[in-house]
Amino acid sequence: MDTSIKIGFWNYVPTGDIDNKQAVADWETMGFNLPFSWDYDEEKHDKKQFLSMLDECEKRKMKVIVSDKRTLWTTLTEKGEKDYIKGVENAAHDFGSHPAVFGFHIGDEPTKEQMSDMVKAYRIVKEKAPTLSPFVNLLPYWEDFSDKNAYDEHVAFLDSIVKQSKMEMLCYDYYGQMGVNDSERLLDLYFKNLNLFGEVARENNIPLWTTLLSTAHYNSKKLTEEDVVWQLNTAIAHGCTGLLWFYIYFGGLVNGSYRDYAIYNYEEKCEYNDMFKYLSRSNRALLKYFAPVLNNCEFDCVRHINKSFGYTPLFIKNEFEIENIEIIVNSDAPLIVARFINKQNRKPVYFIVNNDREKPVKINIEYKEGAVSDTHGRLQAPDGWLAPGQATIIEL
Repeated sequence: MDTSIKIGFWNYVPTGDIDNKQAVADWETMGFNLPFSWDYDEEKHDKKQFLSMLDECEKRKMKVIVSDKRTLWTTLTEKGEKDYIKGVENAAHDFGSHPAVFGFHIGDEPTKEQMSDMVKAYRIVKEKAPTLSPFVNLLPYWEDFSDKNAYDEHVAFLDSIVKQSKMEMLCYDYYGQMGVNDSERLLDLYFKNLNLFGEVARENNIPLWTTLLSTAHYNSKKLTEEDVVWQLNTAIAHGCTGLLWFYIYFGGLVNGSYRDYAIYNYEEKCEYNDMFKYLSRSNRALLKYFAPVLNNCEFDCVRHINKSFGYTPLFIKNEFEIENIEIIVNSDAPLIVARFINKQNRKPVYFIVNNDREKPVKINIEYKEGAVSDTHGRLQAPDGWLAPGQATIIEL
């Protein structure tokens, strides 16, 4: 199983609307290593322009999720299996052998009634492009899970979908963590979804991916840089290795309640706002400082301190090599402690996150006797301070 960290974004821009060189340079600046392609429709768009975008990504060592109308499960529903298979074969012929292609997009947020077509489409695309990884994004579960049976039933449902489709990664979207109203319940649902989808992914030995929020809309707040960092680190701490941002582009100046695009007004001239800088700093920091360690690890378990969210077990003193964590400043702040295992030497690696988006904390870590060697020390917060949402990593 590929556990390397991948960061991308949802992309709805049609092929040809933005200069490829400028766009891919922006993607690199924002720290993306697995972007979505432009939308491509063979009846509307220039294949050479699309291939030029793939060429630019290859130069920067990026892989791309190809968004081609021919491979979407909705196309199967619309045209039937025979025409769908022909379209998928043509898409694979046009783009499947390009070295920048990660896989074809199958579709977004199928309902339970649409799952059978999604599963069929997924299996067809894998058959016609066997060396690539198909991608589909699922809806989150929005119930409050006050009845644990509902949680368990959804786990069983997702497990059946993964097994039927032979899914290669499990991805979903959820944005309630940035909700203004009903924020406590929505925040708890953020972690419940991380745990629920994570349980299914680990049961099937496939990577866990999630879609995080970068463009505020509907009930969500205006995001700060701390919100961006917090989303990345809390997702990593719950075992995610694929992180997609929703989303970065808008072609005009007004789009209802949608706001704070990283790149907007591209139909006239690309303009960049603070979110561009937030994503750039946060994504690149994750890939530079944490990914080199975590890419060689497998997720083991996660614990919360002070307050449990989403059925996550609380940290218990003496349970792990880290015997205890004392919060010296802002002692009531919530923390996350995730345990990973290095795949080569089988030694533990800890990823600790300040789960508060407003308060900094100062922590002191106590280890069990013999747990710390002279060579440990990839500690990114040696003074014990963690800013809101910030993480530190410890190799033992």
